[in-house]
Amino acid sequence: MRVKAAVCTGIVFLLMILLGSWVFFRVEALAYDGGPDAAGRGAALPNFIYNPECISGSPLLGTKQFSSGRLLPEDAAGAARSSQLVVRGKILEVYYTFADGQAWTQASVQVLDCLKGSPAGEEPLSVYFQGGYVSAEDFAAFSGGSREEGFYRVVSDGVPLPTEGEEGLFFLNERPEGSSLPEGTYLLSCGRYSVMSPAEDGQLVSASGSRYSYDQLCALIARA
Repeated sequence: MRVKAAVCTGIVFLLMILLGSWVFFRVEALAYDGGPDAAGRGAALPNFIYNPECISGSPLLGTKQFSSGRLLPEDAAGAARSSQLVVRGKILEVYYTFADGQAWTQASVQVLDCLKGSPAGEEPLSVYFQGGYVSAEDFAAFSGGSREEGFYRVVSDGVPLPTEGEEGLFFLNERPEGSSLPEGTYLLSCGRYSVMSPAEDGQLVSASGSRYSYDQLCALIARA
């Protein structure tokens, strides 16, 4: 009787291990292989997620440059007109994703002041910047090529990647209808003019080199 009970216990234990392994790998597949979204549109973000720690501990294999093809406004007023939401904010943390052949930086942005529009709720905004990091293995799985160990840095329009602790003015639009980006997230609305960083003299400087005081920007955006 004791032998029979031991055998039954062993079988149950083995079945539990097999079931646990299946659940684990199924969860991994859904998280990283990007199963279909609720509308059945194919892969939904995130397909792959990398945190800054895993990137800093891996070889950097080089930088890939690409152009978003967007037309850029000439000044802050044009940038504001192109945007649904303009906020002064601080980046709390960043993560990097790769989906449908596109590298993204996902930034959590704490709103310090709102100059146009009204963000939903008081939680930090989830903002996606084009460009980021992608592992060589995941890039090769999408485009072919060598499956080296390490990461590529991907830069869009020559704009520096956002960093944790950075403050600036963010010109944003809600993610477009039908996008694979998660609902309720935002995209930069107009390329290089999308982020304006504080200068040492208290002014804000656009990527084009234009300088504005904060009061000037508020007035420009209010009229846009």
